[in-house]
Amino acid sequence: MTPAPESLEDTAVRAGTRALSHLPVDARLRRILALDATGMILFGLAYLCAPTPLARLLGVGGTLVITVGGLMLTIGTGIALLALRARPPSAGVLSVIVTGAVWVAASIASLALDWWDTTTVGTAWIALQAVPVSLFTVLQLAALRARTRFPAHSRKLPVTTHNRPTNAPDTTVTFINIFEISADHLDAFITEWEQRAALMSTKLGFIDSRLHRAHRSEARFQLVNVSHWTSREAWEAGTADPEFRKRTQAAQQDSRVPVTSSRGLYDVAAEFSADRSKP
Repeated sequence: MTPAPESLEDTAVRAGTRALSHLPVDARLRRILALDATGMILFGLAYLCAPTPLARLLGVGGTLVITVGGLMLTIGTGIALLALRARPPSAGVLSVIVTGAVWVAASIASLALDWWDTTTVGTAWIALQAVPVSLFTVLQLAALRARTRFPAHSRKLPVTTHNRPTNAPDTTVTFINIFEISADHLDAFITEWEQRAALMSTKLGFIDSRLHRAHRSEARFQLVNVSHWTSREAWEAGTADPEFRKRTQAAQQDSRVPVTSSRGLYDVAAEFSADRSKP
């Protein structure tokens, strides 16, 4: 059986996904949102700036052109605000996807039910403008699903204290490594960091390791790693592992993910905790 030919929209979706596939999930989603917002805002402004000639060209009322223009400008601004976030919230992205789906459905319904007595140009325009909206909707949904499958911000190594010798003195040390890195490269870096941390978790004397992510994309240090080891000697032995050193060196030399780090071993200098005895 000969397979059905791929539609123009399917081809566009496939091409768009392939073109952005090299980007981390969050960066990919932000790029798609930014492109969607740009189109919405530009067309919304065009509708608002020239409602009379556009109404005449499309065969609809000027009030409708102004209403649609204002709606597009509002939606586009909301999408742009999402695109500016280092990690666009899933609820916001989902609302954009639903809005896009409703927009496409309304466009199809307006043509099928003859809501307006449009000109030939108007009919063609209603059909054509639905294509990029549906394209962005599909791309946004794909990116959101990818982020759901690989939630970079929520992954965490479990605390493992089984490697601590039972008769060891209290010589625990804390290893802290802070990373200066672009928010666009966080997902790729976190994935590689997890692989290195998983290797370290098998070493004698390893207690736990957590990678903290900044809430704001403007923060100078986007990532902070805090690890605990039973002793300085255990940390030195663990980080001397040839495979770990190889992976660390490769990460430092990877031009695709530029990062600057500052690290060191620390002891507790002062400590406070909440007084649970007070009511």
